[in-house]
Amino acid sequence: GIREENLTISIDSYTLTIVGSRLDPIEEKRAFHQMEIPFGEFRTEIDFPSMVDIEAVEAFYENGFLRINLPKAKPKKIELSKD
Repeated sequence: GIREENLTISIDSYTLTIVGSRLDPIEEKRAFHQMEIPFGEFRTEIDFPSMVDIEAVEAFYENGFLRINLPKAKPKKIELSKD
């Protein structure tokens, strides 16, 4: 029940943030569903134990499902310079 234009996804090295809003449908409700966010604005932050490769993150939203691929960052080898 969330439209793609009502979602904002951001990430830094260790935290994924999802902000959005779900509108309350006016039509009569005929079924009951368990939902984390019933209606209105929401914000979810997920912290990771290791760094994420920000340049390789992908997000897909289809048929009401949000899928985010978060590849782990590879360690960077640092060469020693000689004086």
